[in-house]
Amino acid sequence: MQDQNPSGGRVVYHSEPAIKLPEYGRLIQSMAEAALKMPARQDRQTYANLIVRLMKKLTEQPQNDSEFEKKLWNHLAYITNYQLDIDWPYPIVRHDTAPAPTKMAYPQRGNRMRRYGQLVERWLGELATMPEGPKRDELVRLIASRMKRSTAEERTQTDSDERIAHDIALYTDGAIRPDFSHNRLPDFKTQKKGKNK
Repeated sequence: MQDQNPSGGRVVYHSEPAIKLPEYGRLIQSMAEAALKMPARQDRQTYANLIVRLMKKLTEQPQNDSEFEKKLWNHLAYITNYQLDIDWPYPIVRHDTAPAPTKMAYPQRGNRMRRYGQLVERWLGELATMPEGPKRDELVRLIASRMKRSTAEERTQTDSDERIAHDIALYTDGAIRPDFSHNRLPDFKTQKKGKNK
């Protein structure tokens, strides 16, 4: 059985053409397409003003914001593929000719062991230049605990104290060789993903 509308005809489902700006809906797009077909320029101008007022009501923005109004007029131009011949109240910026955003610089230097992160690598680099003593030993232990937590969270590598000591020696090119056999690092238990208690 086919759906019927109140007037007795078939219900028409709109699947084509796609809505260019879904936040305004099919009604605004249909009105913009109708404005394109109007022969008189003055009629198109009046209808475009009506469309922008409706767009403003749909978005519930402050009524006297000129930047927002510029945006609405630009959206109307975009919806009509920049083909609507009217007197635009603001200069229209073409969406298709706007400059592409510049790519952000991303650090290209790789970590030797990504599971620990760049901060741990930087800290260990600084520790390697520190003189031996209780302060350095305490900092090595704190960083080692952080490294053990990282491997426990990753759950793909063994998080043994010997492994952490080996990685610290590797990071510091042998300048620091911790021994955790007498003073073990704390164990970290991680929650299973999706289980919040």
